[in-house]
Amino acid sequence: MPTTRSPRRGSLQFWPRSRSKRQYARIRSWASGNGLLAFPGYKAGMVSALYYDTEKKSPTFNETVVIPCTVLECPPLKIFSVRFYKNSLNGLQCSNEIRNSKLDKFVARKVTVSKKTSSALPESAEGFSEIRVVVQTQPQKTGIGKKKPELFEASIGGTVQEQLNFAKENLDKEIAISQVFKNGLFVDIHGVNRGKGVQGSMKRFGTKRKRHKSEKGVRRNIVGAEGMMRVLHTPPHPGKMGFHLRTQYNNWILQIIEKPEFKPFNNYGIVKNSCVIIKGSLPGPKNRLLTITRPIRAQLKEKTVPQLRII
Repeated sequence: MPTTRSPRRGSLQFWPRSRSKRQYARIRSWASGNGLLAFPGYKAGMVSALYYDTEKKSPTFNETVVIPCTVLECPPLKIFSVRFYKNSLNGLQCSNEIRNSKLDKFVARKVTVSKKTSSALPESAEGFSEIRVVVQTQPQKTGIGKKKPELFEASIGGTVQEQLNFAKENLDKEIAISQVFKNGLFVDIHGVNRGKGVQGSMKRFGTKRKRHKSEKGVRRNIVGAEGMMRVLHTPPHPGKMGFHLRTQYNNWILQIIEKPEFKPFNNYGIVKNSCVIIKGSLPGPKNRLLTITRPIRAQLKEKTVPQLRII
Protein backbone atom coordinates (compact mmCIF):
# COMPACT_ATOMS: atom_id res chain seq x y z
CA MET A 1 0.00 0.00 0.00
CA PRO A 2 1.32 3.48 -0.76
CA THR A 3 2.05 5.83 2.10
CA THR A 4 -0.90 8.10 2.79
CA ARG A 5 0.11 11.74 3.06
CA SER A 6 -2.18 14.36 4.47
CA PRO A 7 -0.34 17.70 4.70
CA ARG A 8 -2.02 20.50 6.55
CA ARG A 9 -4.17 22.96 4.62
CA GLY A 10 -3.46 26.66 4.87
CA SER A 11 -0.52 28.43 6.46
CA LEU A 12 -0.12 29.14 10.17
CA GLN A 13 2.22 32.01 9.30
CA PHE A 14 -0.75 34.39 9.30
CA TRP A 15 -2.30 33.42 12.63
CA PRO A 16 -4.59 34.40 14.25
CA ARG A 17 -6.62 35.36 11.19
CA SER A 18 -7.78 38.62 12.69
CA ARG A 19 -9.35 41.33 10.56
CA SER A 20 -7.98 44.82 10.28
CA LYS A 21 -9.29 47.54 12.59
CA ARG A 22 -9.46 50.16 9.83
CA GLN A 23 -9.58 50.33 6.06
CA TYR A 24 -6.04 51.62 5.54
CA ALA A 25 -2.70 50.24 6.63
CA ARG A 26 -0.62 50.87 9.71
CA ILE A 27 3.11 50.69 8.93
CA ARG A 28 5.43 49.50 11.70
CA SER A 29 8.82 49.31 9.96
CA TRP A 30 10.45 51.77 7.57
CA ALA A 31 13.24 51.57 5.03
CA SER A 32 16.00 54.14 4.73
CA GLY A 33 15.84 57.04 2.28
CA ASN A 34 15.59 60.78 1.92
CA GLY A 35 12.53 62.94 2.42
CA LEU A 36 9.07 61.54 3.05
CA LEU A 37 9.09 57.73 2.92
CA ALA A 38 5.37 57.10 2.28
CA PHE A 39 2.56 58.39 0.09
CA PRO A 40 -1.08 57.19 -0.08
CA GLY A 41 -3.23 56.67 -3.15
CA TYR A 42 -6.80 55.61 -3.90
CA LYS A 43 -7.21 52.54 -6.08
CA ALA A 44 -9.06 53.57 -9.24
CA GLY A 45 -8.88 50.40 -11.34
CA MET A 46 -6.71 48.50 -13.80
CA VAL A 47 -5.59 49.20 -17.36
CA SER A 48 -3.51 47.44 -20.00
CA ALA A 49 -0.28 48.98 -21.30
CA LEU A 50 2.17 48.29 -24.12
CA TYR A 51 5.66 47.92 -22.68
CA TYR A 52 8.92 47.70 -24.62
CA ASP A 53 11.09 45.10 -22.84
CA THR A 54 14.75 46.14 -22.49
CA GLU A 55 15.92 43.41 -20.09
CA LYS A 56 18.58 41.31 -21.86
CA LYS A 57 17.84 38.12 -19.89
CA SER A 58 14.11 38.37 -20.46
CA PRO A 59 12.48 35.92 -22.92
CA THR A 60 10.67 38.90 -24.51
CA PHE A 61 13.82 41.03 -24.97
CA ASN A 62 13.41 43.78 -27.62
CA GLU A 63 9.72 42.97 -27.94
CA THR A 64 6.56 44.90 -27.13
CA VAL A 65 4.38 43.07 -24.63
CA VAL A 66 1.01 43.84 -23.03
CA ILE A 67 1.08 44.02 -19.23
CA PRO A 68 -1.70 44.64 -16.67
CA CYS A 69 -1.30 47.78 -14.53
CA THR A 70 -3.07 49.32 -11.54
CA VAL A 71 -3.88 53.03 -11.39
CA LEU A 72 -3.63 54.80 -8.01
CA GLU A 73 -4.95 58.36 -7.78
CA CYS A 74 -2.72 60.38 -5.47
CA PRO A 75 -4.11 63.77 -4.42
CA PRO A 76 -1.55 66.00 -2.63
CA LEU A 77 -0.86 65.51 1.07
CA LYS A 78 -0.88 67.94 3.97
CA ILE A 79 0.95 67.71 7.29
CA PHE A 80 -1.42 67.46 10.23
CA SER A 81 1.18 67.43 13.02
CA VAL A 82 4.85 66.80 13.80
CA ARG A 83 5.83 64.20 16.40
CA PHE A 84 9.10 64.17 18.37
CA TYR A 85 10.41 60.84 19.65
CA LYS A 86 13.00 59.97 22.29
CA ASN A 87 14.69 56.68 23.07
CA SER A 88 13.64 54.92 26.28
CA LEU A 89 13.92 51.49 27.86
CA ASN A 90 10.77 50.49 25.99
CA GLY A 91 11.94 51.84 22.62
CA LEU A 92 10.87 55.06 20.92
CA GLN A 93 8.29 57.09 22.82
CA CYS A 94 6.54 60.24 21.62
CA SER A 95 7.56 63.12 23.88
CA ASN A 96 5.86 66.01 22.08
CA GLU A 97 3.48 66.67 19.19
CA ILE A 98 3.00 70.05 17.51
CA ARG A 99 -0.13 70.44 15.39
CA ASN A 100 -0.36 72.49 12.23
CA SER A 101 -2.22 75.74 12.88
CA LYS A 102 -3.72 75.86 9.34
CA LEU A 103 -6.01 72.85 8.94
CA ASP A 104 -8.86 72.11 6.55
CA LYS A 105 -12.43 72.22 7.77
CA PHE A 106 -12.80 68.54 6.82
CA VAL A 107 -10.35 67.45 9.54
CA ALA A 108 -13.10 68.00 12.14
CA ARG A 109 -14.94 65.05 10.58
CA LYS A 110 -12.06 62.77 11.64
CA VAL A 111 -10.74 64.13 14.96
CA THR A 112 -11.67 66.77 17.50
CA VAL A 113 -9.41 69.77 16.89
CA SER A 114 -8.56 71.96 19.86
CA LYS A 115 -9.06 75.71 19.52
CA LYS A 116 -5.80 76.45 21.28
CA THR A 117 -3.04 77.74 19.04
CA SER A 118 -0.14 75.32 18.62
CA SER A 119 3.43 76.29 19.43
CA ALA A 120 6.11 76.82 16.78
CA LEU A 121 8.61 74.15 15.78
CA PRO A 122 11.98 74.31 17.57
CA GLU A 123 15.07 75.57 15.80
CA SER A 124 17.27 72.62 16.78
CA ALA A 125 16.63 68.88 16.98
CA GLU A 126 18.95 68.27 19.94
CA GLY A 127 17.62 65.83 22.50
CA PHE A 128 15.36 63.97 20.04
CA SER A 129 16.02 60.58 18.45
CA GLU A 130 13.56 60.76 15.57
CA ILE A 131 10.98 63.12 14.10
CA ARG A 132 7.93 61.94 12.16
CA VAL A 133 4.89 63.62 10.66
CA VAL A 134 1.20 62.77 10.73
CA VAL A 135 -0.11 63.37 7.21
CA GLN A 136 -3.65 64.08 6.07
CA THR A 137 -5.20 62.91 2.81
CA GLN A 138 -7.55 65.07 0.72
CA PRO A 139 -10.29 62.78 -0.65
CA GLN A 140 -12.52 65.78 -1.42
CA LYS A 141 -10.30 66.47 -4.44
CA THR A 142 -11.15 63.09 -5.97
CA GLY A 143 -14.38 61.91 -7.51
CA ILE A 144 -15.20 59.16 -4.99
CA GLY A 145 -17.66 61.37 -3.09
CA LYS A 146 -15.79 61.36 0.22
CA LYS A 147 -14.75 64.28 2.41
CA LYS A 148 -13.58 62.64 5.64
CA PRO A 149 -9.76 62.44 5.43
CA GLU A 150 -7.46 59.69 6.64
CA LEU A 151 -4.65 60.38 9.11
CA PHE A 152 -1.57 58.21 9.47
CA GLU A 153 2.01 58.55 10.66
CA ALA A 154 4.81 58.67 8.09
CA SER A 155 8.55 58.51 8.64
CA ILE A 156 11.12 60.94 7.21
CA GLY A 157 14.56 59.89 5.99
CA GLY A 158 17.90 61.45 6.87
CA THR A 159 19.36 62.76 10.09
CA VAL A 160 17.23 64.20 12.89
CA GLN A 161 18.06 67.78 11.84
CA GLU A 162 17.16 67.00 8.22
CA GLN A 163 13.85 65.57 9.41
CA LEU A 164 13.12 68.78 11.32
CA ASN A 165 14.05 70.91 8.30
CA PHE A 166 11.71 68.89 6.08
CA ALA A 167 8.84 69.36 8.54
CA LYS A 168 9.46 73.13 8.67
CA GLU A 169 9.60 73.54 4.90
CA ASN A 170 6.43 71.57 4.17
CA LEU A 171 4.28 72.36 7.22
CA ASP A 172 2.08 74.83 5.31
CA LYS A 173 2.53 73.32 1.84
CA GLU A 174 0.97 70.54 -0.16
CA ILE A 175 3.22 67.55 -0.93
CA ALA A 176 2.84 65.99 -4.40
CA ILE A 177 3.59 62.40 -5.37
CA SER A 178 6.33 63.56 -7.78
CA GLN A 179 8.27 64.98 -4.79
CA VAL A 180 8.42 61.58 -3.10
CA PHE A 181 8.74 58.95 -5.87
CA LYS A 182 9.82 58.84 -9.50
CA ASN A 183 9.47 56.55 -12.51
CA GLY A 184 11.19 53.16 -12.47
CA LEU A 185 11.43 52.76 -8.68
CA PHE A 186 10.51 49.62 -6.75
CA VAL A 187 8.12 50.26 -3.87
CA ASP A 188 6.12 48.34 -1.27
CA ILE A 189 2.33 48.53 -1.18
CA HIS A 190 0.51 48.32 2.17
CA GLY A 191 -3.23 47.87 2.21
CA VAL A 192 -6.26 45.97 3.49
CA ASN A 193 -7.53 43.35 1.07
CA ARG A 194 -11.12 42.67 0.11
CA GLY A 195 -13.49 41.31 2.75
CA LYS A 196 -15.29 38.08 1.80
CA GLY A 197 -17.52 37.47 4.83
CA VAL A 198 -18.03 34.05 6.44
CA GLN A 199 -16.67 31.26 4.24
CA GLY A 200 -16.26 27.52 4.58
CA SER A 201 -13.04 25.64 5.12
CA MET A 202 -12.68 24.75 1.42
CA LYS A 203 -12.50 28.35 0.22
CA ARG A 204 -10.70 29.56 3.35
CA PHE A 205 -7.94 26.91 3.45
CA GLY A 206 -8.16 25.00 0.17
CA THR A 207 -9.19 21.60 1.56
CA LYS A 208 -10.37 18.86 -0.78
CA ARG A 209 -13.90 17.62 -1.27
CA LYS A 210 -14.88 14.17 -0.03
CA ARG A 211 -15.62 11.46 -2.57
CA HIS A 212 -19.07 11.31 -4.08
CA LYS A 213 -20.06 8.16 -2.13
CA SER A 214 -19.32 9.69 1.25
CA GLU A 215 -22.12 9.39 3.80
CA LYS A 216 -21.55 12.94 4.97
CA GLY A 217 -21.63 16.06 2.81
CA VAL A 218 -18.87 16.29 0.21
CA ARG A 219 -17.88 19.77 1.40
CA ARG A 220 -17.70 18.83 5.08
CA ASN A 221 -14.29 19.01 6.75
CA ILE A 222 -12.73 16.95 9.54
CA VAL A 223 -12.06 19.17 12.54
CA GLY A 224 -9.29 17.14 14.15
CA ALA A 225 -8.11 13.73 15.36
CA GLU A 226 -10.61 11.23 16.77
CA GLY A 227 -10.70 10.79 20.53
CA MET A 228 -9.63 14.35 21.32
CA MET A 229 -11.48 15.98 24.21
CA ARG A 230 -11.42 19.36 22.50
CA VAL A 231 -11.10 20.88 19.05
CA LEU A 232 -7.71 22.44 18.30
CA HIS A 233 -7.22 25.67 16.38
CA THR A 234 -4.82 24.08 13.87
CA PRO A 235 -7.35 22.15 11.72
CA PRO A 236 -9.12 24.29 9.10
CA HIS A 237 -12.41 25.73 10.33
CA PRO A 238 -15.06 27.91 8.71
CA GLY A 239 -14.96 31.57 9.65
CA LYS A 240 -14.63 35.14 8.49
CA MET A 241 -12.31 35.61 5.56
CA GLY A 242 -10.61 38.66 4.07
CA PHE A 243 -10.18 42.28 5.23
CA HIS A 244 -6.62 41.50 6.34
CA LEU A 245 -3.66 43.87 6.42
CA ARG A 246 -1.15 42.78 3.78
CA THR A 247 2.14 44.09 2.36
CA GLN A 248 3.12 43.49 -1.27
CA TYR A 249 6.87 43.83 -1.81
CA ASN A 250 8.85 45.26 -4.74
CA ASN A 251 6.17 46.66 -7.02
CA TRP A 252 7.46 48.48 -10.10
CA ILE A 253 6.36 52.09 -10.70
CA LEU A 254 5.96 52.29 -14.46
CA GLN A 255 4.86 55.91 -14.77
CA ILE A 256 3.70 58.93 -12.77
CA ILE A 257 1.19 61.02 -14.72
CA GLU A 258 0.62 64.61 -13.60
CA LYS A 259 -2.45 65.26 -15.81
CA PRO A 260 -4.15 61.92 -16.54
CA GLU A 261 -6.68 61.59 -19.35
CA PHE A 262 -8.32 58.25 -18.61
CA LYS A 263 -11.89 57.36 -19.34
CA PRO A 264 -14.05 57.11 -16.19
CA PHE A 265 -13.42 53.89 -14.26
CA ASN A 266 -16.41 51.78 -13.32
CA ASN A 267 -17.42 52.24 -9.67
CA TYR A 268 -14.80 54.97 -9.27
CA GLY A 269 -15.24 57.85 -11.70
CA ILE A 270 -12.77 60.26 -13.28
CA VAL A 271 -9.13 60.46 -12.14
CA LYS A 272 -8.70 64.20 -11.46
CA ASN A 273 -5.30 64.32 -9.70
CA SER A 274 -1.84 62.95 -10.32
CA CYS A 275 -1.78 59.17 -10.55
CA VAL A 276 0.74 56.35 -10.34
CA ILE A 277 0.73 53.37 -12.71
CA ILE A 278 2.11 50.25 -11.02
CA LYS A 279 2.76 46.95 -12.74
CA GLY A 280 0.43 44.09 -11.78
CA SER A 281 -2.52 43.91 -9.43
CA LEU A 282 -2.73 45.34 -5.91
CA PRO A 283 -4.78 44.26 -2.86
CA GLY A 284 -8.14 45.76 -2.01
CA PRO A 285 -11.24 46.85 -3.93
CA LYS A 286 -11.72 50.12 -5.77
CA ASN A 287 -11.78 53.34 -3.69
CA ARG A 288 -9.55 51.63 -1.06
CA LEU A 289 -6.62 53.68 0.24
CA LEU A 290 -3.24 52.02 -0.36
CA THR A 291 0.07 53.29 1.05
CA ILE A 292 3.23 53.37 -1.09
CA THR A 293 6.54 53.16 0.81
CA ARG A 294 10.21 52.73 0.10
CA PRO A 295 11.13 49.02 -0.39
CA ILE A 296 12.27 47.27 2.77
CA ARG A 297 13.53 44.32 0.69
CA ALA A 298 15.05 46.36 -2.11
CA GLN A 299 16.14 44.80 -5.40
CA LEU A 300 19.90 44.58 -5.93
CA LYS A 301 19.56 45.97 -9.46
CA GLU A 302 17.18 48.75 -10.47
CA LYS A 303 15.45 48.54 -13.83
CA THR A 304 15.51 51.29 -16.40
CA VAL A 305 12.59 53.68 -16.76
CA PRO A 306 10.10 51.87 -19.01
CA GLN A 307 8.55 53.14 -22.22
CA LEU A 308 4.77 52.85 -21.85
CA ARG A 309 1.74 53.38 -24.01
CA ILE A 310 -1.62 53.00 -22.29
CA ILE A 311 -4.20 51.06 -24.28
